[in-house]
Amino acid sequence: MWRYLAPHADVRLAENDKTPGVVVSPACDVSNFKTETITYLPIIPVKSYFSTIGFIPTLRREIAERLRSASYQANSAWPEPGYLTPNASEIDKELASIEERLASDKISKPERDHLPRAAAGFRIARACAQTEEGSLSDVAKLFGSKWAGVKHQLISNSFRSDVHFLPKDNGPNNESHLGSHSLVLFRYPMTLHAELLAAAQTHRTDQWASFVDGYAGDSILSRQIISMPPLKCLSIKASFLVDLLNRFTSLYSRIGSPDFSQMQIERYASELENG
Repeated sequence: MWRYLAPHADVRLAENDKTPGVVVSPACDVSNFKTETITYLPIIPVKSYFSTIGFIPTLRREIAERLRSASYQANSAWPEPGYLTPNASEIDKELASIEERLASDKISKPERDHLPRAAAGFRIARACAQTEEGSLSDVAKLFGSKWAGVKHQLISNSFRSDVHFLPKDNGPNNESHLGSHSLVLFRYPMTLHAELLAAAQTHRTDQWASFVDGYAGDSILSRQIISMPPLKCLSIKASFLVDLLNRFTSLYSRIGSPDFSQMQIERYASELENG
């Protein structure tokens, strides 16, 4: 595991220059110069995941369920495809409308129960729209009684196939390299020249900027790692690394199948009905 790697654009971190990542390229390939690049997967705190684009479809579904349970018609429209949120100004209007309804004397019990949770979801959506980190308390309020189950699923790697849980390292605050429980993002593999990571282990911090300038010129990637040499900081135990790699590779080796058309589905359903 390395720190001070180039962050992915969708990673919401308070300290982007300290973005950690886990290298998934075979160590023997790197050490024997069988590859000129290494591949790594970004790692983000669990709390940051709920403000990423990957969570938006789940967020949208949870908000819709709360609004439906409250029999409340939202004014904002979610763009298609499902990985987009309404813009921040629309969300603010929606939140104001919900607050106005909650302040009404004629509010129904379903509205009282579900609209605060929908509002929590919209606040998370606003954070997504503004590329900020949402509040974990809003995530808990949105999920309600399902929140305990969601946490258990995240920890046991059964929440989604494209994220992988890593516990914090429990090191002292000033020495911790994984200071909070985190998720590895399988959908965002990134590459670096292997020579950059090799050089990072032999150059002092005050030498790094000039080395990168001479090595990579004005490349976008070099600009992202010029402030600090990447630091090799932690290793994942072999048994846990095997599980991580198996899950990562199976995500991309899955062979999909074409969906039946609606007409075919209806025809087959009719045939089942008629024996």
